[in-house]
Amino acid sequence: MTIRPLAPTDSMLEMTALVRSAYQRLADMGLQFMGTWQSEDDTRERCVEGHCLVAEHEGRLVGTVTVRNPDCEEDPEWYRRKGVWVIGQFAVSPELQNGGLGSKLMLEAEGYAFSNGGTEVAIDTAESAAHLIDFYRKRGYRLVGTVDWDGTNYVSVIMSKRIRPELTTERLTLRELCAEDVPIIQSHWADERFQSAYPPGRLTPEHCKEVFEQELDAIEVYPRTGYHWAIVKDAQMIGTIRLTFEKSETASIGYGLAADHWGQGIATEAVREVLRYAFEEVGLHRLQAFVYAPNNASRNVLEKCGFTYEGAMREKIAWGDSRVDDNIYGLLRTEWNSD
Repeated sequence: MTIRPLAPTDSMLEMTALVRSAYQRLADMGLQFMGTWQSEDDTRERCVEGHCLVAEHEGRLVGTVTVRNPDCEEDPEWYRRKGVWVIGQFAVSPELQNGGLGSKLMLEAEGYAFSNGGTEVAIDTAESAAHLIDFYRKRGYRLVGTVDWDGTNYVSVIMSKRIRPELTTERLTLRELCAEDVPIIQSHWADERFQSAYPPGRLTPEHCKEVFEQELDAIEVYPRTGYHWAIVKDAQMIGTIRLTFEKSETASIGYGLAADHWGQGIATEAVREVLRYAFEEVGLHRLQAFVYAPNNASRNVLEKCGFTYEGAMREKIAWGDSRVDDNIYGLLRTEWNSD
């Protein structure tokens, strides 16, 4: 199976047949998607309006998707938001549906939008097409609105996925880390109060630079292996919070806050928003965090956010002339309280 950009030699007749066959199930549901009746000219027009990808197997086209950066006034307001790219003409041959090809095509389309500066990828489908809504939701898409297209006999739901997520709370903005943040983080780490929460000698400027250069490199890779946000309050970068993906719908969470802002509930507020994002939008099953035994403040943040103490890796961490436990805390989606 090869996924590649549409080539001038690809047949619009074959593409049209692919789209119509892929949408036959929807036609059988009585839904008048454009893909159920479109002509070769329609197919060609939809292909050239964005970046069109096709899946080819043994010389036959078996899947396609087009991703575009809208600039048409007829598009819904959500599609015309800065940074939003839109997926359309998404089709997989019936015999290959539910086999993973659709996810691979979506991943390629999202990656193209990401590499071209997109912050969100959106798509719409009939509000009665529950199987498609479920497919998109499992890929991290959330409901953001509706649209009633001319020529259809249904109302569509608009779903959108953050590919460069910026999160907000009552007091905070969580934006992606940038190179200009590193010297600020180094100044946070240099504070004796901050250093007291970590093994002596661990938080050197060199270690900080190395860690965050790796994070900045990871930010530019899609699909994402995690997220690392700067915590911003009143236009001032005051800390960081990260989410690192693991296997089986699991991720680790970590955070650090400038000592001048301790005791104000800021870390708790940031963690709660990342929990919401992880469970509601990414669809994770479990989050976990590791806390050095002397770091009571971090433990208190996790307990306020609903985490459960699950055990300790005893005396794992060298702490000056002694050793301390590395404690693990966990939270399941079924235990998470969005309130």
